[in-house]
Amino acid sequence: MEVLKQEKTYLLDSYLFSLNTKITQVKQDESDPNLLNILFEKTIFHPQGGGQPSDNGFIEVNGEQIPVKKLIYIREQELIFHQVEKKDCIKENQEVRMQIDENFRRQNVLLHSGGHLIDVAVNRLGYEWEAGKGYHFIDGPYVEYTVNKWEEGSQEKLKDQINQELEKILTEGSPENPSICKIYEYDEAKKEISNFPTYLPEGINIRWVKLNKLDPGCPCGGTHVKNVSDFKKVVVNKIQKKGKKLKVSYTVQ
Repeated sequence: MEVLKQEKTYLLDSYLFSLNTKITQVKQDESDPNLLNILFEKTIFHPQGGGQPSDNGFIEVNGEQIPVKKLIYIREQELIFHQVEKKDCIKENQEVRMQIDENFRRQNVLLHSGGHLIDVAVNRLGYEWEAGKGYHFIDGPYVEYTVNKWEEGSQEKLKDQINQELEKILTEGSPENPSICKIYEYDEAKKEISNFPTYLPEGINIRWVKLNKLDPGCPCGGTHVKNVSDFKKVVVNKIQKKGKKLKVSYTVQ
């Protein structure tokens, strides 16, 4: 049985917005005969996941622009299928150009990286909070933590502390201090990464993201800035606590 592979260019370059690639598989959608699900040799499209929305865009075949309606991520095979309207020009081995919405991608890069930057600030401040889910959509981004020790009524104090640390981190952006995205094989990652998470399943490849040299980094499949200098601001605007959960809402520019 043939093992299908696909290169996801956003894992190493979140600022690539157009790409020439080739169709490797075409499948009719199971629920709608007027739709096709297409697998490409390479893709720049990021599917929804990790708290980040899917990219928008189109593929261009023989000069015709065909909108991508939906992205379908098959986690077990690490493959992304691109759903489009059925067209006769879409065939396996066909050369195509794909294009994503540049402004939307740039917005998502800032929103996703902003959530990670808050993690860096929290870590530097010495808070031993357990990171939980992140929501990196424009309509109200936040990151969530589980906290065991808590001083009642300290939300405003915490907000000021984190914002001061964020301002400090943004001043560290320079060509000599870029973000680092690297893909490791499992055994290599376990050997080289000092804070390697024990929850990661064996045998997988791991993409490790560091927003600067002082960031210990974490595993992540989202899109990220090339340098923290890409930000104008990252600001925590609200902290809410419910039980042991702490919700940190933020904005980016």
